[in-house]
Amino acid sequence: MVKILCKSRAWNDEIDKGIKKWFSDFSDWLMNSKIGKGAAKRLNNHATFYVAQLATYLEFSGRTGEARNLIKTFADTTFQNSILESGEQPMESKRTKPFHYQSFNLEALTYIALLSKNINGINLWETKTKYGTTIQNAIDYMISLAGRGVGEEDITTLLPALYKSRDHYGDESGRYTNEINKILKKTNGASEWWTVYSPKSVSDNNPCCLDMENSGAVLLGTSLYGFLSLSLGIFFAFLI
Repeated sequence: MVKILCKSRAWNDEIDKGIKKWFSDFSDWLMNSKIGKGAAKRLNNHATFYVAQLATYLEFSGRTGEARNLIKTFADTTFQNSILESGEQPMESKRTKPFHYQSFNLEALTYIALLSKNINGINLWETKTKYGTTIQNAIDYMISLAGRGVGEEDITTLLPALYKSRDHYGDESGRYTNEINKILKKTNGASEWWTVYSPKSVSDNNPCCLDMENSGAVLLGTSLYGFLSLSLGIFFAFLI
């Protein structure tokens, strides 16, 4: 949201400097507070989203080297236990809504992988866990789960990670695109699922999809950017 707001004529150097300082200070709090340290040590999606958010704030505030190091440390530690040989994510599959939580964790994992690539960090897309698996194995496992049925769970929660994975890994077989189209049919055309999750999320076989390639809005639908929006809202509330 900040990168969209900064294009406004109302934006100036003072605002830019102030917001970057706020996020830099917030990053310090996340790294040094009791609650932040606690989240960082978790072995499930709490830690994954912690890294996703903190790396974003560090990079935005000009601390790109720290963002790279944070993601590298995550890849060498927490990530190593996150995906089994089958592709199952054990810390998420034991939750009351296993499909949701595995999809939720993948949303953050694929975001971190995308961010790391953009800042010339470690290639998390191809990084293997101690089980010899990658994010792609987890995505393929989730597609197989979706095919067998997920009960009362919301299958659309897989879309954010599925879009971004298709962008990186490619889709020569059409498996990812077919799954995306199948899931989209369950949304009744809800606009929040219209390619807002990736720059390349355009389906030739799905007329409801909008061509938003290279659009600044491609990530507006993610939980991460929603959290960023909330943070800014609170920030501006204190300024008024």
